[in-house]
Amino acid sequence: MAPRKKRGNATPDAQVEQINSAINPEEVKRPAEELIAEYHLLKEHEEKQAKNFSDYIKPTRDRMEAIKMTLHAKALAEKTNGFPTDAGTAYLSVIDSYKIDPESMYKNEDRTSTGRDALLDWLLDYWDAYGSEGLQLGIAKAVVEKYIDDTKTEEQPNGLLPPGLKKETFVRMNINKA
Repeated sequence: MAPRKKRGNATPDAQVEQINSAINPEEVKRPAEELIAEYHLLKEHEEKQAKNFSDYIKPTRDRMEAIKMTLHAKALAEKTNGFPTDAGTAYLSVIDSYKIDPESMYKNEDRTSTGRDALLDWLLDYWDAYGSEGLQLGIAKAVVEKYIDDTKTEEQPNGLLPPGLKKETFVRMNINKA
């Protein structure tokens, strides 16, 4: 099978340098088919050994989990936060996490909003106190790509990124079975 055609130089220079410094120059001389075949053999071996180890270690992990649950129940029953001993310490940790409540509501003078919009409106209303440091943003790749497509012109043939974003490119090697 012939190699696929290139889609331009998609690999950033720094990544090329990193890859070139990490490889054995003799390996580059080997045919790609040979390297891919060896990769698949190693991957199958790794998967088999990982399954064997997982099966082997399961009783140990199950027993460890049972001990943790027993200590947890013991701490709750004894109304204690932990057990410092010569063998080590077991203790309870309280972990809080936050997620958007679609039922929550926020009202200000101009509007009433719910769910994600309630949180965003509150952050914007209290930007200096909470929003500027507390807001973490992520954006869906599909939205960015749509904006890029929508802003393509003769002057900007590749389109524009939404304000506040920069594009970083990383090229990964994937190996699949035939």
